[in-house]
Amino acid sequence: MIDRMIGAARLNPRVYEEVEADVSATSQAALVVTLVGLLGGLGSAVGLILFRADVLSTLPGGSLVGPVVVILGQILTALLGWGIWALVTYVVGTSIFEGTADWGELLRALGFAQSPGILGVLKFLTFAEPSGLFGLLACIRFLGLLIGALVGLWMLLASLIGVRQALDFSTRKAVLTILIGWIIRIVLDVFVTFGNAGLFGLFG
Repeated sequence: MIDRMIGAARLNPRVYEEVEADVSATSQAALVVTLVGLLGGLGSAVGLILFRADVLSTLPGGSLVGPVVVILGQILTALLGWGIWALVTYVVGTSIFEGTADWGELLRALGFAQSPGILGVLKFLTFAEPSGLFGLLACIRFLGLLIGALVGLWMLLASLIGVRQALDFSTRKAVLTILIGWIIRIVLDVFVTFGNAGLFGLFG
């Protein structure tokens, strides 16, 4: 699995073809996503402990249990996002652009495409609260934001290759699939956000 993660992070198309064809790799892909969520949650928890203890104390369980809540929340979010994103790209890619794949193939390809996300453990850098534009904390925060942006771009490119190889079509169709998929996902996120807000009486 480690070799596959390295190959996926290196944007090797053959690795994505290998995992999308290997049904037994679904559990490996789930483990990759779980690991990414775990490390991202760990990075957030460390950031709260080091820089935002005031926020940490307001979380369920307070300062002791709060970090665990953050980590579990990140893992759950990562797994749900992975499943939804694979489903959306599957529907768009097969129904609009006539790609040839099933949901499982997209799950495996997009799961391994998240391999660069292990750098999410550095997320704690973004929690630094600078008192001005310059200084040590400002540099730490800027470095964290820069790393986050680069990792996000890296994962986007990996997803592009994963979608292209899984659906067996051109790079252009893969780009359009991801673009349309992101628009659909944003709309769904908006509905979920407002639905939850209405459920908890935040509006009206």
